[in-house]
Parts: sequence; C-alpha cells; structure tokens
Amino acid sequence: MYSTMKIKYAFVLFFCLLFFKTLAKAEEYYYFDSYSQIESMLQGKKGLSFKEAVFLTENAFYDNDFDVLEYNQEIEILLEVVKSLLNSNSIIYIYGMKQNRYL
Repeated sequence: MYSTMKIKYAFVLFFCLLFFKTLAKAEEYYYFDSYSQIESMLQGKKGLSFKEAVFLTENAFYDNDFDVLEYNQEIEILLEVVKSLLNSNSIIYIYGMKQNRYL
C-alpha cells in the first residue's frame, strides 16, 4: 500500500512538472516572438511602430491574451478623451512664473 501511494504521488508530480514545463515554454515563445518582431523594427526590416511595440510587449507579459482589435479600440477611445480635453481649453501648464495654456 505504501509503494502504491508513492507511485501515485510520483505520477502526479511528473504530470505537474510536465505541465509547468510546457507552460514555461509557451511563455518563453511569446517573449522571443515579440522580441524578434521589435528587433525587426529596429533593424529596419519592418516599419517602426511604438504602438505595435507596446502591444507586443504587453501581449507577451499577459501570455498572448490580448486582442489587437480591442487594443486598438481602447486606444481610439483614449485618443478621443485626450482630444476633448485639449479642445476644452482647460489644461493649464505652469512653468516657474510663466503660465502657458495649450489648445
């Protein structure tokens, strides 16, 4: 009975280790894939895009769970918020004694 229990624990341990190793490989792939795409941008093989570089980095960090369409929609929403703030003429920057209003 004791040896059967050891075999069961060894079996469970083996599959846990196999699962975590597979998971680690997937995460490693996400980072290397995003790294190679950003490297291609920096080497001039691909057009430079700060937006895409941020997406690639965040997507790798979140285990490839980001949807590029949702990401782009969120950026568009935030862009509209910033534009409306700028158009409201309510942002005032103060540098020392001089005051500047940006439109």
